Amino acid sequence: MVSWYGVFVCFQNRVGFAGRIPNNGEEKIDIEELVAEYKCIASPKLEGNINWERIGNALQRECEWTQEGAYHLANLARKYGAFMLKNALALSVALQIEDGELGL
Repeated sequence: MVSWYGVFVCFQNRVGFAGRIPNNGEEKIDIEELVAEYKCIASPKLEGNINWERIGNALQRECEWTQEGAYHLANLARKYGAFMLKNALALSVALQIEDGELGL
């Protein structure tokens, strides 16, 4: 039986180093470029709160996401945050899930 806790801890420790995680012994997945790209669109804020409509529009305009994809991406970030999502990324890589069931 697979220990999901072990999978999370294993990859959680690896994700913290330069934003990289192993991809089944192949090349590393580097998210630093994506983080830098998204920091550029994350700057528009309204009174200290994130303006999710502007973020969604910027994802479509500057990052070439579809309207549906931008909605789901922003919604995931808003609802789950970096801690949960880095673990979900690590688990997806370990299970070799590239696009997921939504097919975005």
